[in-house]
Amino acid sequence: MKSKGTGGCWKQQKEHWSASTLSKTLLKSGFSGNELQEFLSKKVTNIALLNGVILAIKHYKNLDKTILELKKMLIHAVDTVASDSGIIKPPQKPELTKEQDVPKNIDEFKTHEQNLEEMGIEENNEAINETINETINETIEDIQIPARSDTREEPPGLKPKEILATIIDELDTGKGTSFLKVIETAGKAGINAESVELCLKELMDEGRCYEPKIGVLRKV
Repeated sequence: MKSKGTGGCWKQQKEHWSASTLSKTLLKSGFSGNELQEFLSKKVTNIALLNGVILAIKHYKNLDKTILELKKMLIHAVDTVASDSGIIKPPQKPELTKEQDVPKNIDEFKTHEQNLEEMGIEENNEAINETINETINETIEDIQIPARSDTREEPPGLKPKEILATIIDELDTGKGTSFLKVIETAGKAGINAESVELCLKELMDEGRCYEPKIGVLRKV
C-alpha cells in the first residue's frame, strides 16, 4: 500500500510529465489562436490543464503588438531624455552652395567686351576701349589654366557634371565610348559611380549626350 507522501510525489511527477509533453506537442503543431485551441481540445484530456493553456493563449494573443508599441515608446523616451540632457546629436552634412558663374576662357571675355559695345560704348572712344582691354588682360593673366594630363584631371571648381561632359567629349572619338570607361576615368577625377549616374541623367535630359545602345555613350 502506497503512503500519502509517495502518492503526492507521484502526482507531481505525473503533472510535470504532462506539462512537458504538452509543451512539445504545442511546438510541433505550429498552430496559434483558434486553431491551437481546437487542436488542444482534441489532444489534452486534463480539463484543468487545457483551460489554463487556453486562458494563457487569450492573454498573450496580442503580445507582438504590445512589444512593438513598447519599442516605439522606449525610442521616444530615449530621444526626449537625450534632448533634455543637452546631448549633442551628430552634425548634419552642410548643404552645397551654388558655385558662382565665372568666365573660364578668353572667348567669354571677348563676348563680354562685345556686350559693352552694344550697350552704347562707341568704338572710336579710345580711352574707354583702352581701359576695357587692360582690365580684360589683367583678369586673363590672373586665371590659371592647368595643362591636360594623362589622368584627365579637370580644373578645380568645376561641377562634376561639367567634368563628366568633358570626359565623354574626350573619350568619344566618333563611335562612342563605353559606360565602364567613363566611370573609370571619372573615378580618377574624384567622382564616384553614384555621382556619375546622376550627372549622366542630367546630361541626357539636357541633350548633351545619349545612349545609342546599352553600355555605350555618345556625345552630341
